[in-house]
Amino acid sequence: MWNNCLDVVLLDFKMLGMDGMEAPKEIRKIASDIDVVIISAYGTIERAFEAMGAGAFYYIIKPVDLDRLLILLDRILQIKLEGEKKVA
Repeated sequence: MWNNCLDVVLLDFKMLGMDGMEAPKEIRKIASDIDVVIISAYGTIERAFEAMGAGAFYYIIKPVDLDRLLILLDRILQIKLEGEKKVA
């Protein structure tokens, strides 16, 4: 269901009920082809590696540079389109 309507999920690291380490794992259980980008004001290299190890595609530190975010989203979608072309 989800994988038919979502390509990317942007989420903050700190959320109610779940954190940025749990969320990518839960999202991947629902649809393994959805990429997760975590955004956080509490960024460290260690936390970024941990988040990516948990299934996040990328980790962005606040304040978010909108131009860089748009480039990242374009890159993610290009990778998805290339993967679809290979399968077809």
